Amino acid sequence: MKLREAAVSIVAVGMGALGARRSDVTWWGKTGTFLLMFSFPLFLAGNADWVLADAALVAAWLCGIPGVVISYYSAASYLPAARDALRAGRAGRRPA
Repeated sequence: MKLREAAVSIVAVGMGALGARRSDVTWWGKTGTFLLMFSFPLFLAGNADWVLADAALVAAWLCGIPGVVISYYSAASYLPAARDALRAGRAGRRPA
């Protein structure tokens, strides 16, 4: 996941430097992030020594796997949006 986040950050800075307009966050991106952020504490709880550790570990996997899939799907869906934002931003910067 760190590689994906680093790539997204680098692309966002590069797009801004090239004059792209702002791209909105999508529902898929928010959903993937929520599931992944929810799974991290569940993985920690699943590896602790307590009664609900097994249930927490199952819940972590149930959140983590779809979270990764949705996260990568949302990253791929941002590519056409980034291209359109770059075109729109550059078109707005052209002298009349």
